[in-house]
Amino acid sequence: MINTLIKNTRYYKIDLSSTLFDEYLVERVYGNSTYKAPTGKRSNYFGSLLEAKEFIFKLVKSKTKKGYIEIK
Repeated sequence: MINTLIKNTRYYKIDLSSTLFDEYLVERVYGNSTYKAPTGKRSNYFGSLLEAKEFIFKLVKSKTKKGYIEIK
């Protein structure tokens, strides 16, 4: 599951994946599209899929309030 949010030249990419240890990883990569490399990268681990999806939902809601547009 990958969500991409765009605001002018800025982007915020959210990726959900499962690990080998029955955990779920939410990776966030963000930055400016005019730069070659991303500005930042954050990783969060969750014990359940429900927790990870709730975290992503809150992130997307927060970013759309700030003017980002969701692209699936």
